Amino acid sequence: MKSSRATSKIFPRLNSDPSSTKFDLHTLSYGSAYLYLDWILKNTKQPSFQLITGIGHHSPHEFFEMKNKVKNYLKNTSPEWTVKDPNPGYLILSKRSDSLLGSPF
Repeated sequence: MKSSRATSKIFPRLNSDPSSTKFDLHTLSYGSAYLYLDWILKNTKQPSFQLITGIGHHSPHEFFEMKNKVKNYLKNTSPEWTVKDPNPGYLILSKRSDSLLGSPF
């Protein structure tokens, strides 16, 4: 897949396998995380996957800042994905079925 090769060159340490169920953002800047997340959402072959954000131990900012920024980004740009927050260090994203798009629940 051409997109996977390009992503692996831009983000050489990151998972560029669209069939994966786990992607790791916690070493990235916010801008890089958004770019990688956009690639994941456009290319994933999974209806649900784990997005590792970390909890912010090594950040000069507040705990959970990456997680909160990612959740806000998804809320504003990707309504076709639901976000579950089962653990301090990761999120689970699931593709909504077409029948649920536009529903507040």
